[in-house]
Amino acid sequence: MSAVAEFLKSKEALGSWNLVPEQSTFGFANKSLWGLQTVSGRFTDVSGHGQISDTGEVTGELDIAAHSVDTGLRMRDRHLRSADFFKADRFPRIVVVVTAARPADDDTAEVEAFITVTGTTKPLPLKVTMRQLDDGTVSTSTRATINHDELGIRWNKLWMLSRKTTVSAEAVFRHEDPRSQRD
Repeated sequence: MSAVAEFLKSKEALGSWNLVPEQSTFGFANKSLWGLQTVSGRFTDVSGHGQISDTGEVTGELDIAAHSVDTGLRMRDRHLRSADFFKADRFPRIVVVVTAARPADDDTAEVEAFITVTGTTKPLPLKVTMRQLDDGTVSTSTRATINHDELGIRWNKLWMLSRKTTVSAEAVFRHEDPRSQRD
């Protein structure tokens, strides 16, 4: 049995898990200027939680504030928040909902998820690396490529942008009350 499978079935994994925002990073990268430059950024306001049932079923949700986009350039960030991109005034949340996870190999799980951006929801299958840390938290890491056109982000003046955006997450989760699971 893989380490992920053992962990998901263990007593210590059962229950609610909360995202530790200060130890987590949610980013993106997109080729621009006809592929000559890559624009990278992150979201600075993210919350989330997960649940592991006694049968090892995993569910959860990440809530990302669209206004928290940060590329290091204020003018570009304002444009990304505008109606041309995230439409943050109308759709303030980007949401990722996890509906299932299955162990894939020793430290990896295949995760079924859905992402909602600008009011559009699409499947977001993920391969997530999981690692239990010494302090009892669990670190997860994933990267995926999405077609942002399919999520309602269609601005592309003079075809400057690639339709493909790489999204990444380095997320740490802490058990809601780990002491209660050790009794």
